[in-house]
Amino acid sequence: TVLLVLLYIGQGFSSLCGVIFLSAILSNPKVRNVSYNLYLVFLVIPDLLLNFSFMIIVMFKVDEDGIFRKSWTEAVIWFVNFYYTAFFWVNFIIAHQIYNLVKKSYRRIKVAPPSTTTVLIQCLCVYTGGVLIATWCALDVPWSPMSANLDNGLFVFQSPEDGIFSKKGT
Repeated sequence: TVLLVLLYIGQGFSSLCGVIFLSAILSNPKVRNVSYNLYLVFLVIPDLLLNFSFMIIVMFKVDEDGIFRKSWTEAVIWFVNFYYTAFFWVNFIIAHQIYNLVKKSYRRIKVAPPSTTTVLIQCLCVYTGGVLIATWCALDVPWSPMSANLDNGLFVFQSPEDGIFSKKGT
């Protein structure tokens, strides 16, 4: 139980830091209108969502027998997959923007930052893909690549039993 309390405190502190960071950027119009700052906002949102959801899930995840509830385990699967998908692809977009900036700066070409509309479209497309992949992974259907294992409350990288990605299905 000490480990769960420490995990809960860590997730809560990380969530609080994310909220402070977002409010610092979004509350100042001058800072908010810089498109590179919007990339940072979209980078923090999945982290904030994951930490806040883990904080809530840790509070309610165990039933009377000490076993993880299946619905909470599926929620963890969804949040983890959304986090990693969105975080990876937003980082990719940022790296691509930095690469273009460095490449053109090396040639002494002045570079305008991307428009806020471009940043919003890029990041919303990434988030949409993250939601679709996370939902695909969290569904308890035969064509899902992950399943919740109720024996130990963890998720495994295989389909539910008799699924196309399970040991029996391959």
